[in-house]
Amino acid sequence: MFGSHDTSSKFNQLRRQAEELIRQHQDSGPLKTSDVIDLRHELRIHQAELEIRTKSSNGVQQELSELYLEYERLYEFAPCGYVNLGTKGIITRVNLTAVSLLETTRQFLLHSGFSRFIALGWEHAFLAVLKKAGETGEKQSIELPLKRKSAAAWPRLNCCWNSG
Repeated sequence: MFGSHDTSSKFNQLRRQAEELIRQHQDSGPLKTSDVIDLRHELRIHQAELEIRTKSSNGVQQELSELYLEYERLYEFAPCGYVNLGTKGIITRVNLTAVSLLETTRQFLLHSGFSRFIALGWEHAFLAVLKKAGETGEKQSIELPLKRKSAAAWPRLNCCWNSG
């Protein structure tokens, strides 16, 4: 999820901030033995805190990974077909049910225009809904017949996306 470069950069930034803070608060007097013992104790406490935070962070990372896999399985094996489209009607993602419904392969579907799968005479209706979704940012729905080798299908299409 997070790149090692991002983590390293954040660690280096945190270290620079800590060094600057130490420079600003340096005492000019010599350290006593009791000060060294106290500092050593504080360092051990901070080290233990960091280890606890690391374990917690690793647990959260593991949980996020598991949730992502669960979402991926739900999306991929859903009983209805999902086709994600870019703003120009280009297929960016498709689940297995949609691949079956469109009677082709995922590789063929990805990065191709969805309008090629709509029955002749209905392309303009699809493009109008797609355009309106892009202009308003609101979900638009339409039922259109698909070009298919087997029985006809009239799926309900919900078009929406964020402009960002």
